[in-house]
Amino acid sequence: LPAPVTNVECQSRDMLAFWCTWQPGEDSLLDTQYRLQYRGLYSVSTWRDCPDYVTKGENSCHIPALSNSGLEQSINITATNALGSTWKLHRYNPNRSTIPHPPTNVRAEIMSPRQVQAQWDLPMEWQNYMSTYLSYKLRVWEEESPAARAENKWREIPSRQLIRRGRFIQASFHVIQNLKPGSEIRIQAASSTDSRDQGENAGQTGLCPSEWNYLH
Repeated sequence: LPAPVTNVECQSRDMLAFWCTWQPGEDSLLDTQYRLQYRGLYSVSTWRDCPDYVTKGENSCHIPALSNSGLEQSINITATNALGSTWKLHRYNPNRSTIPHPPTNVRAEIMSPRQVQAQWDLPMEWQNYMSTYLSYKLRVWEEESPAARAENKWREIPSRQLIRRGRFIQASFHVIQNLKPGSEIRIQAASSTDSRDQGENAGQTGLCPSEWNYLH
């Protein structure tokens, strides 16, 4: 029989579309075919076949949002050769496996010599109606002189202090206060999925943070 696949990983950028990758098991020296099927974790419906084995490359399956059968998914990858089949089961949780792009259109408006309002929009590929699942992180670098550049000291603003303009509004913002007049300000924003309702992870955010975006 073929060896079961190994290193199964599933990821998403927007909690809707997702993709899975795997590594073949030990080489059996026989031609081996792979088939990925999926269904909702607690579903009793029949398994659905992978609709796209091409987009994400070899040994992968891409499942677009319109083909997604639910949130948490059971994944079954079957390896088949002339001697028979083996399979590997995997559990995919989009809230823990989504790595969004950084927030877009990061910008700042001077409110006073000591205050700047930073503002940003949803990450690429993120739908507006899914914005309630996002949390943001913001950090600020205040540079008073060229000598301070080497210190690379960032001040991070906790997620709980950042303001969302509304449940279904794209833009979020934060007023940065107590700045030193005349200093250069750098602002970076990152996004992550919000896991406040995920049982043992209740109250945590940033399980899968994006890269930092930034504005000089």
